[in-house]
Amino acid sequence: MQVIGDKGVTLNLAQAEVEIAQGGRGADVFIGGGTSSVFISGGDGDDIIIGGAASDAIAGEDGDDFIDGGAGNDVLRGHRGRDNIYGGAGDDFLDGGQDDDALYGGSGNDVLKGSTGDDYIDGGAGTNVIELSGSFSEYRITKTANGVWISDTVAGRDGTDFVKNVKKANFKDVSLVEIPSNTSAGLENPMPVKDVLTKDKNGVAFDHANAHLIAKEQLLINDIDWQGDSLKRSAGALFLLLIKNKINKSKNRKIVDTTAICAA
Repeated sequence: MQVIGDKGVTLNLAQAEVEIAQGGRGADVFIGGGTSSVFISGGDGDDIIIGGAASDAIAGEDGDDFIDGGAGNDVLRGHRGRDNIYGGAGDDFLDGGQDDDALYGGSGNDVLKGSTGDDYIDGGAGTNVIELSGSFSEYRITKTANGVWISDTVAGRDGTDFVKNVKKANFKDVSLVEIPSNTSAGLENPMPVKDVLTKDKNGVAFDHANAHLIAKEQLLINDIDWQGDSLKRSAGALFLLLIKNKINKSKNRKIVDTTAICAA
């Protein structure tokens, strides 16, 4: 069903036995209501769109829209305008689109994407993930007592979002990165920076022939301590930096490729 004209309509899709609705230029009210999946596009105007019990696809389009997915695993997009989007129950995908939006995941394991603008994102219950457009190193992540600020350093892209009740973040170059919460250790986290060490603590260039010492300040200068981990001194031991953020220690002082370092 398609709405024509500037005058908004109110439609219960279940009662009208309609599964696809396209709003017009007015402020429309669409209610999914039933147990069938529905596709609803709000069109122009400030619309109110409420999904039903099934898995729905809802797009606010233009205007400042209110969207509630209801139950089911929904795909909810605000597009243009300052939208308020609620996932409700189920594992939902929420995308604010342009402008400054508010996204609420509700229950379930949700994926939330603020897109452009400065957005408010509350994942709600469940294991929730935020989607970001750029690479990990292009964001500044700052923890406060109430949540986390994630700021895109590239102008005109993701903006600065306030995030709470979200456990992980997907970046363009890395996925499922744990982000701090208001209860995790540490208060403020600097922009991630890739470290490149070429000399040891005494200023001697690294080589494969000799063991080298590096100072803890060299190792940790740009690292983000989200879990409150620490590195302790262990004299005469060899540390191997491995994948998955693990460090193995050995009493063998023989250098092992370029991943072997001695504790300072």
